[in-house]
Amino acid sequence: MKPWMETILHLIFWVLCFWILYSALAFESLEVLVENGVERRIYTRNPAAIPTLAIVLSARALLFYGLIFWVLSRFPEHRQWRPLLAQLALLAAASYLVEWVLLRALNKPPAVPPGIGTLLFLFFTLAAIAYRLAKDWWRNERQRARLAEEKLSAELNYLKAQLNPHFLFNTLNNLYALAERAGNEPLSEGIAGLAELMRYAVYDSRADYVLLDKELRFLQSMVEMQSLRFEEEDDVDIAFRVSGEYGIW
Repeated sequence: MKPWMETILHLIFWVLCFWILYSALAFESLEVLVENGVERRIYTRNPAAIPTLAIVLSARALLFYGLIFWVLSRFPEHRQWRPLLAQLALLAAASYLVEWVLLRALNKPPAVPPGIGTLLFLFFTLAAIAYRLAKDWWRNERQRARLAEEKLSAELNYLKAQLNPHFLFNTLNNLYALAERAGNEPLSEGIAGLAELMRYAVYDSRADYVLLDKELRFLQSMVEMQSLRFEEEDDVDIAFRVSGEYGIW
């Protein structure tokens, strides 16, 4: 989910919470009117309750986001319940302290009865836990999907890397056979040398250690391939000499 969408959902959540609290706790009077046998009810709410309810929600927002970004963010790593409960108690105390200080500063009475306050504490605590679990689950699912996609891409790339050399070697073998049947010995030798060079570059050179014999054959094939560019009448002296003993020790 994009950050701006998540921000909008948070705003909708808090506006909805405020509307529910205002509808339930700011009720002041009920007037019932009966006209021509038709009953009509008029509810009156106290606008003065708006600041107090805003303070209550601000204090609960401290509890809500403190749980999400501080307490619950560390719990999956440590898996210790005692620190979790201690931090939860600290957040609850801080939430109620902020509410009490702000109400005293504005000289406002308590906004909600103690029983409803306890229900609000439980609601926002459970809401924070549910939000954090859902967010972690969504992040893990996205990471799992990304890893699966990367694995599939790596497998496809590996398959392509395996198919392309085989296709190229088969093509070179076919061209070598055609050159042999046509009696074009220089061309067939050049194709065979090219196949040898590519086989070394694709397979042998990937190893941690390469035999000196293979390395020398590779160099000799390189010299032979470069010699194909020259004609017999060209005044070019190409020499490839190897001295000393080499082999597998």
